[in-house]
Amino acid sequence: MSTTDKDALGIAVPGIVGREPDVRGPGPETQEELTFERKPMVGWFDPSQLLRTAVRAVLSDVFGQYADKREMQSALSPPGVHDYTDLDEVWIDFVADLGDGFDSTYSIAWLLSRKTLPFEGLKEPTQRGRILVMGGDQVYPTASREEYNDRMAGPYEAALPCVIKEPPPHLFAIPGNHDWYDGLTSFIRLFCQNRWIGGWETRQKRSYFALKLSHGWWLWGTDIALEADIDKPQLDYFKDVAKCHMTPGDRVILCTAEPSWVFTGIKDLTAFDNVEFFEREVIRKYGHTLGVTLTGDMHHYARYAREDGSDQKITSGGGGAYLVSTHHLPDTLTLPQRKARDGARFQPQVEKLSYRREKAYPPMELSRGMVAGARHFRPLNTTFAALVAGFYAACGSVAAFWMRPTTDVTLGLLRLAAVPLLLLLVAAIVFGLTGLCRLTPRISPRRALRIGALHALPHLAVIFAAAAALNAVADRFGLLQSVPVMVAFSALVLGVMAALGYWLGGRIVGEYLRIADGYGVNTNESFAAQRIEDFKNFVRLHIDRSGTLTVYPIGVERINREWKFSPAAAPGQAFYEPAGAAPRPHLIEDPIVIPGRPAAA
Repeated sequence: MSTTDKDALGIAVPGIVGREPDVRGPGPETQEELTFERKPMVGWFDPSQLLRTAVRAVLSDVFGQYADKREMQSALSPPGVHDYTDLDEVWIDFVADLGDGFDSTYSIAWLLSRKTLPFEGLKEPTQRGRILVMGGDQVYPTASREEYNDRMAGPYEAALPCVIKEPPPHLFAIPGNHDWYDGLTSFIRLFCQNRWIGGWETRQKRSYFALKLSHGWWLWGTDIALEADIDKPQLDYFKDVAKCHMTPGDRVILCTAEPSWVFTGIKDLTAFDNVEFFEREVIRKYGHTLGVTLTGDMHHYARYAREDGSDQKITSGGGGAYLVSTHHLPDTLTLPQRKARDGARFQPQVEKLSYRREKAYPPMELSRGMVAGARHFRPLNTTFAALVAGFYAACGSVAAFWMRPTTDVTLGLLRLAAVPLLLLLVAAIVFGLTGLCRLTPRISPRRALRIGALHALPHLAVIFAAAAALNAVADRFGLLQSVPVMVAFSALVLGVMAALGYWLGGRIVGEYLRIADGYGVNTNESFAAQRIEDFKNFVRLHIDRSGTLTVYPIGVERINREWKFSPAAAPGQAFYEPAGAAPRPHLIEDPIVIPGRPAAA
């Protein structure tokens, strides 16, 4: 397999994907021959990682407004529809939020690569998707050639190097916010230039697409960029598909990068407006129906449905990223639906539709119990604990000096000068913790400041109590009588404060995350800090010969953590196989069946 390819401009692109795989030759002899590195889970509380991600996100947001690659795609790539109507029945896999740690990502990739997956209660095993759809955030923490290669393309190539004696499965992808953090450059190079990722062949030319399936079914993938909006060229593309390529009554499986219906309930009251507009003005306006919406972004499985089952909204973000809680999901959602405009300028009347949560995975009670794991914050996030230690050392040493009694005029003046510095350090702690709280959606600045101050209190109490205790020890043993002893004592203060910050300060942060989750604050951060690899999921779809769509939600309670390298693997054999028991997939809930369109009389 080639480790060098060229993009559309003829520029060499090493180590991302190969050309069409060689089905005759064996795999690599040693792990050193592999073109990717097995990466651990992303440490979201690593200070340097936080800074890099923040910078990339800001730059992408700012420059993306002036150089939207979606508009460039429309000028360079002709529109088109991918036609699969020759397949009287078809299997489709949907996976999202992958490209994190190797073990979790490869566990799902390995399962997706299996030719069949049997499940208890099913007469026939499910089959590997003829089409694989990746639903956003294919890489973490930010998009780059190297990260895509190590965290997504490499593991997927290792899981399915090639297929033999059958057509290769096709791969389509939509970008999530993490794919956009380099302005979509790496995404376009990887997914939109007819490359291969192992045995999967990419087919799309743009970051959005329409697949024409059999029996009146369509699968659309949209690109909502960073602001959950759809640009005009993309909107025109889907309107043309709906108007010129579809038959009234056709049904759409819509893939989008975030569960805006859930965000309406917990994050942003207007989050669903863009999706509602798209459904109204592009799908329903031309006589079509939205049957299923698939998304990721939230790293769990959740399904909401209307009471009559006519619309299913499924979040399946379990492709490899850290687990996100389910116990804060609303039981019901009320979503707006307006009538499609017919040229009138007045605002159409809004109808309210009720959706009920039918399933969540992991179960809500289990999810609630997992919050306690935030107590282990320090050993899981040692670099952040070191940052806390630095603040303790700086603030504690200044506090100890300020609290130290003296009759010396020079030292008195220095004590007075230390007051602004001490206040600055205290403010940095308070506002830093307020910033952490502000990561919570829909929280007011005033409430965030109150919570940030409350979080700062135990930290400051430890710092000032330790400073007072150290000064008392110094007085008791006369450690401030000479300059050399004072210098040694100051070093002792720094060391003690740093140790307290690392051990006790790190524990306080963990306890804060545990308690805050109970009040709906920093719920994502309480799980991001734990980096839980288990409880992964993906969705398998099947359109049978009658046109019935069956949705199989597949969960993996425990991923595999031990892999055995297969030297010179036979064509089609995975480069890594489970060292012990293989990952055990199961159905999260009974298959969701959507009957085919009634035959014309």
